[in-house]
Amino acid sequence: MKSRQFRHYLELMEIAGSIISIESMGTQTEIAHKIIFKKAYVLALKANYPTSYNQVKQWFETALVQNFQGGEVTSSY
Repeated sequence: MKSRQFRHYLELMEIAGSIISIESMGTQTEIAHKIIFKKAYVLALKANYPTSYNQVKQWFETALVQNFQGGEVTSSY
């Protein structure tokens, strides 16, 4: 599916509260904005972006040990 088609389908879908599992297409800024705007969660992050990947991995490892209590959640895109 091409990103233009996906953006169109994304406009039509009711995804609030859903978990979206998506590959590299989800890292496109416009698509990420649409998913976040519709109150859904999870965008792809692959290991070929080592700095971001390791930061996110470390955050989840720490949060898991702390039972996801007291952690800060932010987003950037």
